[in-house]
Amino acid sequence: MRHPPINKYTRPGAKITAHKGVCCHWTATPRATAENIYAAFERNRVNGVYASAQYIVGMDGKVIEYVPPDEIAYHAGTDKAYTPMAETLWMDQPHKALRHPYFYLVGIEICHKDIIGKFTDAAIYATQQLCVDLWHRYDYGDPVTHIYRHSDMTFKGYRNVPGELTCPRWWCENYADWLGFRLSVKQELI
Repeated sequence: MRHPPINKYTRPGAKITAHKGVCCHWTATPRATAENIYAAFERNRVNGVYASAQYIVGMDGKVIEYVPPDEIAYHAGTDKAYTPMAETLWMDQPHKALRHPYFYLVGIEICHKDIIGKFTDAAIYATQQLCVDLWHRYDYGDPVTHIYRHSDMTFKGYRNVPGELTCPRWWCENYADWLGFRLSVKQELI
């Protein structure tokens, strides 16, 4: 594991407030490898961009842990409006500063081959196995209700922002595949 040093942009070192699930993303960068996304996160650190995730899954199934899963990574959150689904994560949290999905969810960036965003079988399998491992560590509850998409948290792709796509695009536009993925994680846990 090649974690970056503690820094305010990609690995602030703060612990996850309460483990409540996983948030899946697509990289929105066709043909990027897990190493490419790792390098992009490193550039974020150098260039002062608040964006990272705990894990990166390559098209070949390679998994890179960028930030330890017990620490926050800046994914699925800004100071913009959150969805009602996101707000359920912190409904008992009195401190406004902790009302962001990344304080509760482990982020997984998944690489894909084209702008359609359909994941390879190897990437799906690796993400499934990663989720199973995280469930064994943190027991989030039912995977069908505790594996989220970025767009479930932030309205990404639904805000009428020119050129903005849903995240992860394929799973937002193909609900049967999204449900199938979550059910496959649940089946692995039985």
